[in-house]
Amino acid sequence: MRYAIIALPVIVVLAVLFVALQGTSGEKAMSGIEGRIVLAPICPVEQIPPDPACAPVPYETTVTVSKSGTERILATVATDKQGYFSINLVPGMYVLTPKGGSVLPSCNEVVVEVFPDLFAYTDISCDTGIR
Repeated sequence: MRYAIIALPVIVVLAVLFVALQGTSGEKAMSGIEGRIVLAPICPVEQIPPDPACAPVPYETTVTVSKSGTERILATVATDKQGYFSINLVPGMYVLTPKGGSVLPSCNEVVVEVFPDLFAYTDISCDTGIR
């Protein structure tokens, strides 16, 4: 009986460690998604040659990340002032949803596939509504 009392906590601790390590082994996030979000168009009429003042501008916002085929949000990442973001993810298909305004800018979801040991890159353009 005395050995059972001592063995039970040890077994519980070992089981918890096993489950914890099982979830992370082989799933180290040495991969993920990097990208940039910009606002465009900036000018009502685009010209040829393009006017540098009308180039897309960085969009400082947040991006929610969910596993493709689900609506469960896995993470939310903020872009920097230049519109860049990066998130470590295990391989799989993900849906990125940039936060737009209540009406404008309008940002579409983007589906990105992450491969082992690689970072996928995506550019996302949010529509300003300027025509």
